[in-house]
Amino acid sequence: MTVVVFINMREKFERVLNKIVVPMNDRLSGVEVSQMGMGEIYKVTFLINDRIDYRDGFDIENETRSLFHMLSPNKGEDYIVQYKMVEE
Repeated sequence: MTVVVFINMREKFERVLNKIVVPMNDRLSGVEVSQMGMGEIYKVTFLINDRIDYRDGFDIENETRSLFHMLSPNKGEDYIVQYKMVEE
């Protein structure tokens, strides 16, 4: 018996970001990926516990871009990045 597990793009993207991008910066505490509209735009929300400076933001967003393209999104799919402070 073969079990096929289908993981959609949103789930794959979130899983990869949690495993690669979040650990690369100690100011990140997690990430949430949601779909906007009909699912062609992914909203990436990095949860932060401190301010992100320009250099950190550049590195985080550069790595996010690379991983998004590596996952081979469908034509027309894109993403936006935002940061949100974690409530303590």
